[in-house]
Amino acid sequence: MRIEVKVALLDSQGERFMGAGPLWLLEGIRQTGSIRQAALGMGMSYAKAHRLLGRLEQALGVRLLSRRIGGAEHGGAGLTPEGVEFLERYTRLCQTLQARAREEQEAFGAFCSELASRQAPLGAASGEGGA
Repeated sequence: MRIEVKVALLDSQGERFMGAGPLWLLEGIRQTGSIRQAALGMGMSYAKAHRLLGRLEQALGVRLLSRRIGGAEHGGAGLTPEGVEFLERYTRLCQTLQARAREEQEAFGAFCSELASRQAPLGAASGEGGA
């Protein structure tokens, strides 16, 4: 048995704006210095990446990226100090929740094993039922 935890942030309307996709995109931007390269590395279109990032910044009410317009120097993007802090704190939140889920999984697995040992295996005659 295995428990899987996925962390998502929802806005006030209950719409998801942060999860694994935006996390990977932000990490890619931090590594490559480019929205386009980060999106390409994920197999995502630049337009979709741009929409995800805009939605993320809108929901948080803070600019996470600094963008440099293209031209001779080809532009690029990087995380603002707030973007770096957000990425690090969100990553830490995910790690903490995953660690806690593993602890709970162990306890729940032990409970399920103990529960199963109380009864005969499924399919065996239980002696219950008609009196």
